[in-house]
Amino acid sequence: MSRPTFRFPPYVPSLLTSGAIALLVLLFDHILQERYRTQERADVLHRLSVVRARLEGEINSRLYIARGLKSYVVTHPNLTSSEFRRFARNLIAGQTAIRGVRLLPESRGDSASPAAQEQWILGQRNSVVPLHHSAAQRAPDNHELVVSAPAGLGADGDVFVARVPIYLRAAGAASAVRSYWGTAIILLDARVILAEAGLNHVPPRDLRVALRRISGTADPGTVFYGDPTLFVADPVVLPVTFASGTWELAAEPADGWAALVPNRELWRAGGVLLALLAGALTWLWARYPVRLRNEVERATGELRAAQDQLESKVAERTSELVSANAALRESETRLAEAQQIARIGNWEWNVRSNDLYWSDEVFAIFGLDRSTFDGSYDGYRSRIHPEDRERVEQAVMNALRTGRFYEIEHRIVLPDGGVRTIHQRARVDADENGDAARMAGTMQDITERKHTEIQLERMAYHDSLTGLPNRHLLRDRLRHAMDNSRRGRHRVALLFLDLDRFKNVNDSLGHDAGDRLLVQVAQRLSKHKREEDTLARLGGDEFTMVIEALDDPDHARLVAIKLRDALAERFLVDGLEVFVSASIGISMYPGDGEDVDSLMKHADTAMYRAKELGRDGHQFFSAEMSERADERLRMETSLFRAQQREELDLYYQPVIDLASGHIVAFEALARWRHPAYGMLGPRDFIPLAEETGLAVAIGHHILRMACGQSRRWRLESCPPVRLLVNVSPRQLAGDTFAADVELLLRESGLGPESLGLEITEHLLLEDDQRVNAALQKLHDMRVSVAIDDFGTGHSAFSYLKRLAISTLKIDRSFITDVAIDASDAAIVEAIIIMGHKLGLNIIAEGVETASQAEFLRAAGCDAAQGWLYSRAVPAAQVPALLQRYGVL
Repeated sequence: MSRPTFRFPPYVPSLLTSGAIALLVLLFDHILQERYRTQERADVLHRLSVVRARLEGEINSRLYIARGLKSYVVTHPNLTSSEFRRFARNLIAGQTAIRGVRLLPESRGDSASPAAQEQWILGQRNSVVPLHHSAAQRAPDNHELVVSAPAGLGADGDVFVARVPIYLRAAGAASAVRSYWGTAIILLDARVILAEAGLNHVPPRDLRVALRRISGTADPGTVFYGDPTLFVADPVVLPVTFASGTWELAAEPADGWAALVPNRELWRAGGVLLALLAGALTWLWARYPVRLRNEVERATGELRAAQDQLESKVAERTSELVSANAALRESETRLAEAQQIARIGNWEWNVRSNDLYWSDEVFAIFGLDRSTFDGSYDGYRSRIHPEDRERVEQAVMNALRTGRFYEIEHRIVLPDGGVRTIHQRARVDADENGDAARMAGTMQDITERKHTEIQLERMAYHDSLTGLPNRHLLRDRLRHAMDNSRRGRHRVALLFLDLDRFKNVNDSLGHDAGDRLLVQVAQRLSKHKREEDTLARLGGDEFTMVIEALDDPDHARLVAIKLRDALAERFLVDGLEVFVSASIGISMYPGDGEDVDSLMKHADTAMYRAKELGRDGHQFFSAEMSERADERLRMETSLFRAQQREELDLYYQPVIDLASGHIVAFEALARWRHPAYGMLGPRDFIPLAEETGLAVAIGHHILRMACGQSRRWRLESCPPVRLLVNVSPRQLAGDTFAADVELLLRESGLGPESLGLEITEHLLLEDDQRVNAALQKLHDMRVSVAIDDFGTGHSAFSYLKRLAISTLKIDRSFITDVAIDASDAAIVEAIIIMGHKLGLNIIAEGVETASQAEFLRAAGCDAAQGWLYSRAVPAAQVPALLQRYGVL
């Protein structure tokens, strides 16, 4: 029995052949596609790494401005808008990517620099910008620096908005207790940042790029650069980290991944045709094995030709891959350049083999050559500053143990012994068992930034002129000394030192010379303090010294005497000898105060008491001084309200012509009807008004009262007589004083001959253009001006010839003994003679006896006033005096 013969239909081999060739074509297509895709993604990854490095570098390198601004505000919480703008202009000078800085205090209006009216400053409050509302909320809530996605500024483009919450330590509270002050805002020009990162709406060649935020203050997924649909595809994605959030940078070829292999569809179609042709030949061979042998051979030749063509395509693609590798190397070069610009390098550490890879920029930061570095973690560890080494090792070990990202700043030692500060960030990669296998990160040289931060901190806590600690640092040192005192049961002394009559130095030598003298004073005082004590300058000519760990309070007195003796020696300023003295107030802890404010207040009170007792001395604080200071404060408050309550009044003392005995003028003298102390004279409250700044308002009120009273006398048919009114130096230095006088005369209907003004002698030495201009305007108006109390100050006749002065009033101290004291008589006669030579009228004050009047008449004095003729009287008694003496 023969075996049956199984014959396949002719189409079966044909289908098998076509299928086999089709599978080979598809397999080759897949292999080639994956190879091409892998290479292309590597290319895109490297090109995108360059963009990321630049973007992170550009933004992170400018965020230190926000920390500097925060440090400055913490030390100057009450700074004004003008002070802020002046500081901000210096801070951001030369920073082209910073569009502006801004402060948003919680309790008052905001401040911005450049000024708010300039077109590139955000013209609305931050809380009403919907896109940044969450950022404005999160910054103070989390106490962290927040960078928001770019916001539009109209025609000026977009800005990244960096916010730094500012917290101030509450006075007297524990160091951990801080209160929210407000927010500092830095506006970074998005166009400049993106341009320097290689973007700015001009994406890298043949790439589609997009940037979105995936955490932080913006909504997850917010895309603010590029096509949002890019994240839906299969792009290359790199995280971008700065400030408090993480961003994603994505890219893919402009034509997508689907069309990566050139002419893919063409040779795929060729493969399909080849499979069909092979199937057809197989079908013919199976059906016509003899007749189609030649056809098979011909088809075979064509197949070989197709194979040759395919190999040619492979060779062509290989060449393209070589070019891609060259492009990859070029991308790596650009990445190295970007790292060099940003002073950022990258590194990798194989934890198991201890091999360490550094980029070129890391070697540059460490000042090392590749040939001198052993490439191990121990080699890196040896370069860490000894004081920081333990802290860095602890951070690395914690990261390896927990697998978490870490970030740290530390110092490194260069081969030449120099020191740099670097900022390091790293992540840990684990193996399949979850153990740390690799660590990778970046290093950035922040030495210059740290130097800037140190300078800013010094500016915030030290006096710019003398270099001594300022008020802020003094308060911290004093609080620390008080804490130590409580633990060690020692005493603390606070010395408050104020130079006596320092204003005379500024007036005579100029403020620049005064500053140079203050520097010398600071240097001399510094030589007489212990290392643990603190010498500070509060401002102006005020210095303080904190003396710690005192067992005997008398030691504070000895230090005060030593400081006064040190200042008693001469100073040389611009080749001139200058002598200064100081009044010192001393308060003790405990006893004179339980907190910093009260201790400083009481030392200040004791210093003022030392000045009241004649200056160049020292005084310990006492409860009596506190009562006197409280009484002075009450007087200031009462004086502020005196004008509103109409408690001020004028009394009038006649000025008598010595030749005829008639009245030539009345001096209007202010009186204060105090509700508790009764009638007070000008010497009781005018100096207080000068110190508190009320002198201008009170002086204008008195001038108005005098003009009004002169008008009433004339309506009562009294003969016209000139009124002499004392003017505050602050009034005369005002820009509108002459115009105010002219307006008062016009309102009261008086002529300029009805009014005379008296100024103090020290104005003669003030070369103030405003004072000179005011005197000239008064002279042009024919309003006479007299120098009051002449002879008690630095009298200088040379000043009288250039100032528009018409009268000198000789101080009463020279008149008291003029008839019996030859020296006083000589001085008075000299003043009268020289005054007449200058064309001035001479009036003597404080004439109380007939012998004084007779001497003055014989010496040629023009007029006199004093109790010999009349005391100062109320306005109602003036008509009687006019009738008694008559009017010249």
